[in-house]
Amino acid sequence: MVQIRGFQAADRPALYRICLQTADAGRDASELFARPELPGDVFVGPYLQHAPGLALVAVDEEGVCGYVLGTADSQAFRHWQQDAWLPGLRQRHAPDSACASERESQWLQRFVHGDPPALPEWVADHPAHLHIDLLPRAQGKGIADRLMAEFELLLQQAGAPGVHLGVNIANHRAIAFYLRCSFRLLREEYWGLWLGKQLL
Repeated sequence: MVQIRGFQAADRPALYRICLQTADAGRDASELFARPELPGDVFVGPYLQHAPGLALVAVDEEGVCGYVLGTADSQAFRHWQQDAWLPGLRQRHAPDSACASERESQWLQRFVHGDPPALPEWVADHPAHLHIDLLPRAQGKGIADRLMAEFELLLQQAGAPGVHLGVNIANHRAIAFYLRCSFRLLREEYWGLWLGKQLL
């Protein structure tokens, strides 16, 4: 049996590992990062600090095997991230330090030291956003569906009328999953797709 429950502080290292092991369009990115904590520092850590009540984990007999987390208000999260999270992140990850791959260098420039892009126009109707990742052993078993359903309930309770997410164009499995969950295309980018779903 797989349990879906709220995030606990002791889960943080496991969520960071899962983020790294799925950071290459759903595949293990361990060899791409000299800083194995960087993917988690970008896509896990700020959400756990800003909105720990909007983080759910899946736990099987081997431990934490997946998670979903995010924010109900992308605008508020963005302001908090700029003021409270990025200054420390920029100190931990120097822009001129050695990288294991071009991917890592791009992440440093884009997510850590670069200017954040403007919020997309659909944030008004889809103010929430999310990140969901599962280890291979947890995929294809309906666990992602359970995580998504419970997370959407949390967003509805928080009053979010819609949610959006970005997905790498190479992550075909994830795209199929989101479409099955009734997400629709908002915009296509060079790197992938913006998808959104109405909740209220």
